[in-house]
Amino acid sequence: MLSAKSPLRRPYQQTVMSQFAKGPERLWALLWERQAGKSTTFADFALYEMLRQPDRTVIYGSASLLLAQEITLKTAIRANQSVSQLIESDAHTLKQFADSAQSTIDQQAQKPALKEAVRLHLIKLYEEHREKYPDAADRNPQCFPECIEPLNQSAGCRFKKSDGDSPSPGGEGRGEGKLINNRVCEALINRRERVGFPARSDFSTFPPLPRSKNRAAKVQFKTYDASTGKELIGGRGASAKNISAASFAELFSQQRLEFRVYHSATSYSRTKVIAPNIATARSWSGTVLLDEVAFIRNLRELMTALLPVISTDKQFKLIVSTTPPEFNDTHYSFELLAPPPEIKFQSNAEGNWYTSESGIRVHRADAFDTALAGKKIFDLKTGAEITPQEAFTRAPNKDGHRIAHWLTWMLGGSAACDLLRLRTAQERGSGDATTGVLCQNFQINSDADMVTALNWLSENLGGVAASRQSAANQSLNSQINSDTLNLTRTSLRRSIETPLRIGLGFDVATTTKGKSNPSVLSIMEEHGPEWIIRARFVWKIKDPEVANSRLGAILDTLERCGIRPRALAQDATNERYYAEQNRTLFRRRVPVILVVASQAVDKPGLDKPTNWKEYLGNQLVAKLDDNNLTLPPDEYTRTDYRLEMKDRGKFVCEPNDQGMHGDCFDADKLAGHALSATSSRRTIFPPLEIMRQWAAEESRPGGLG
Repeated sequence: MLSAKSPLRRPYQQTVMSQFAKGPERLWALLWERQAGKSTTFADFALYEMLRQPDRTVIYGSASLLLAQEITLKTAIRANQSVSQLIESDAHTLKQFADSAQSTIDQQAQKPALKEAVRLHLIKLYEEHREKYPDAADRNPQCFPECIEPLNQSAGCRFKKSDGDSPSPGGEGRGEGKLINNRVCEALINRRERVGFPARSDFSTFPPLPRSKNRAAKVQFKTYDASTGKELIGGRGASAKNISAASFAELFSQQRLEFRVYHSATSYSRTKVIAPNIATARSWSGTVLLDEVAFIRNLRELMTALLPVISTDKQFKLIVSTTPPEFNDTHYSFELLAPPPEIKFQSNAEGNWYTSESGIRVHRADAFDTALAGKKIFDLKTGAEITPQEAFTRAPNKDGHRIAHWLTWMLGGSAACDLLRLRTAQERGSGDATTGVLCQNFQINSDADMVTALNWLSENLGGVAASRQSAANQSLNSQINSDTLNLTRTSLRRSIETPLRIGLGFDVATTTKGKSNPSVLSIMEEHGPEWIIRARFVWKIKDPEVANSRLGAILDTLERCGIRPRALAQDATNERYYAEQNRTLFRRRVPVILVVASQAVDKPGLDKPTNWKEYLGNQLVAKLDDNNLTLPPDEYTRTDYRLEMKDRGKFVCEPNDQGMHGDCFDADKLAGHALSATSSRRTIFPPLEIMRQWAAEESRPGGLG
């Protein structure tokens, strides 16, 4: 927090302070370069919120506390700091805030030379008279000032009512009195503007901090130990209390700090400084400030937990701050806050606003913006002041400097699937039926959901050609004659010459780290070198009979469309007995290939030994990298694919809070294996209704030629 001796806020800080005070958005972000004052600005936000509303709670979520809990040294090293250094840095900022907050409050209370109540009274009185008497000649006939410039008086303007006959000062008739009154009332506004009071509805500067409603009691700021309720910092004069910086840092690391603003002896607002933990986030209430969200590993799950909290009260806000994550485009902050690729920024001391692709409003201040605002940069060797461009030239880690100070969102990291290629694959799958590339991901929670998905599949399988063939088949059901039957036989022979290749991949539900994963059935089409995930069926169910009945319904739908898939590849790593049962159950309808992820793969041309998990994963990623993979356009697919990581050449995946564990990725790679593992041609045959009609016609005398 800025004290009386601290420099004024820089323009980009002033911009966001005004946004926090008057802006209608309740969810937005700060994307600032490192050491630009994010934590200090958040402390200002917290103080303003506590002063504005009695009995309000503010949650200050510090990522450094989360790092200390999780011992994620890798993340701390990326910031060129140890965990203890991160904690000490944040604790130092908050200690300055705690020490200076009371003096800031007192300064704000004494700052106006003219009492606020008098100023507001004059403005209100003037506006009421202007509205009542629009004509300047008729304005203010009932009041006469005792002085022409009342604002020079220490008590402000003094008015007295006229008895209707008394002449006005300086004149001999009412007409001249009206003129004097009119001039004085006009002078009120002119004087108000001259002494620096903001014009009506003008909030170009940060408004004064709100005053306590209880004028008899002075607002007091105090720091407490949240676990014991003991006052640590507060008071004035000889009775003032304080603690050492080391003790303050220790309390900060133990999440025991609580700042309070007392509006009266029994009413106070507070700011709790804690780690942004998912387990406790659902119990938070009030405005939430999340600092350095790029260091929060489970940011997606945390945001999911916080949004319902913020939506309970229209005055609650959720503000996040960060710099871009370093070489990790899998982090949720990348998806949440990255700007559209086509946007360009001009250097501006007030920073730049933009709307991210996720719809979040973001205030951006990079090294060039902060330099224009007065932030200094000094050479590491000589100590001489240098420009942002010179700082980059002398930086040993150019890419790290681009991220930390130029706020560049750089692709890379351990994600198995490139983000831009994934977006391209999904955009291609979002077309309508006229393009023939329409893909869908279905969440099956009931039998009704299953019926809807099967109907969609029958209408869209194979793209436009399949839809037209299905319409032709329906027409044949009502109009059967020898010519149409012969035509149908001819079209079927042509379709056999250019077969639609279908592969099914089935990833069975398991439990990983106590979280239940869904089952996924993927339907993949092969069109030359391209793989199209036409549809996926995702469900969570424990009963294998229900799962098998759904598999049977999908096979029935394919058969009605005249298609038998080349194979069904099912994961048998953890559910071998169930997989063997399915092979027996469905082997009359489709070849069932059981895949054990840990088994070795013996393929010609492999550079080194591998297993099915790595082999099939690399095969699917290669299709994505070659721009030969088309995917459903939903967020579930994107999230699932981005969970897959590469660690020293191996695929690894950690389940999220929804139980997602790369199951769509696994089902898709199994479907690809079903297409590539078998060498025999798959069979296309007519729908059952057409076959019965053929049999009936051929049983008649003479039959069909």
